[in-house]
Amino acid sequence: MKKASKIAVQHFIEEGIHDIGIVTTTLNQHLIPRLERVNGYRKAFKSYGLPESEEFIIKTDLKQIKKSVKHLLSFPHPPRGLIAGNDYNLN
Repeated sequence: MKKASKIAVQHFIEEGIHDIGIVTTTLNQHLIPRLERVNGYRKAFKSYGLPESEEFIIKTDLKQIKKSVKHLLSFPHPPRGLIAGNDYNLN
């Protein structure tokens, strides 16, 4: 999971997109894949020497994901790329 999110972020960065969001359900120490996704996201930014935007990391209850993503996209400068842990997160 960490490698997949890192590869996704690297792809965006290589395409010139540096404002990238990630959405996942609430992080829990017992759910390693969720932690790995966010860690891979952070690692990719670090490997390119770019700052990550904490406000673009959505960690929320499954029932609140749509609302949280809509809020994220309403920012004056929303992310141009978005990574989801799985497609269920954005349905």
